[in-house]
Amino acid sequence: MRTRRILTLVGVAVVSGTTWAGAQTAGNKTLTAQDFVDIQQLYAKYNWSLDAGDAEGYASTFTPDGVFNNNVGHDAIVKFANTFHAGASARTSGTGTRI
Repeated sequence: MRTRRILTLVGVAVVSGTTWAGAQTAGNKTLTAQDFVDIQQLYAKYNWSLDAGDAEGYASTFTPDGVFNNNVGHDAIVKFANTFHAGASARTSGTGTRI
């Protein structure tokens, strides 16, 4: 009886370990150089479009059902970007000419 329990535990351990090891290697995809370039370009568009007041361009960096803070979906993100840029313009208006 004891031998049977030990063999069962060993079998479970082997199956569990094999499953765990397979799960660790299956999703481990190495990013290519093009992946890094695409990520950098997306990040740049995200920042530049928000700074430039391009609300549609900013929203295009999200999926159609994307979420940013409490803003859910394309229209809400466009509204956020317009509001953000209007507020940023009011806070920074004319500062570049006073330097």
